[in-house]
Amino acid sequence: MFTAGAFMVGLLLAGPPLEVTVRPRGPVQAGEVAEAVVWHRNIGSTPLTLFTGGACGEVDPDTVTVDGADARIASVSSCEPATSPSVRTLRPGQRWETVVAFQAAEGAQRLGAVYRADPAPPGAFAGVVEAPPVPLKVKPADPPGPVVTLELPRRIRSGKPFTVRVVHRNQGSRGWILFNEKCGGPPRDFVVVDGVEQGIPTVPRCREWDDRMSLEPGRRFETRHTLVLEAGRHTLQARYRVGDAYESAVVWKGEAVSPVVEVEVAAP
Repeated sequence: MFTAGAFMVGLLLAGPPLEVTVRPRGPVQAGEVAEAVVWHRNIGSTPLTLFTGGACGEVDPDTVTVDGADARIASVSSCEPATSPSVRTLRPGQRWETVVAFQAAEGAQRLGAVYRADPAPPGAFAGVVEAPPVPLKVKPADPPGPVVTLELPRRIRSGKPFTVRVVHRNQGSRGWILFNEKCGGPPRDFVVVDGVEQGIPTVPRCREWDDRMSLEPGRRFETRHTLVLEAGRHTLQARYRVGDAYESAVVWKGEAVSPVVEVEVAAP
């Protein structure tokens, strides 16, 4: 005989009418900001109202996990409170997505997501739903900057001008924006001669973005500098440096140096 108690047990066993799934968006590298796409689907037979966190100031209900630990690093919202509702109603079978930024360590991991709305706005679903974890392969971090080498002519004579080339290579797997000295401003490439740093002069030729370039994986660019040395043994090194004055997130910042090269300058 069917009873009200059995009906309630059936409801509890049926679980929430919400399905949550997660996947990484693109490759994931150790130490870099990655993104996870979290899908929410109404698997019930009636409309389902969910707390979306879309209103300014609200907490986003989605958390991304790596091996069970919270890996979320940011929640970015550029919304207008008057036009951004904090709830969303899905028809049966309908879904919506959020994109969550996270970080992970190198190696084989498991990516998960948790949807949590407690308390929720009146009439909206309240509770916790977890996405089934999926395999996540986190690649090693890229080199910390461009690989810089210093190229010299084979023979150098005392008192004779010669040209050195500072070569920048991207040996990582992602593109960077670097400054290539075409548009004036402070030096960014240096040649260190016997421990003394010399800035490479820039060319006063300037158009918008003319001094910036996208250095894709495997590509290189170079700058040149003319030197005159006295006879004897000298040490040379190349340095590339970009400071904090450039605030764009896509511009590589830091210092990259070449190995030190010892040269013997012949007498004239």
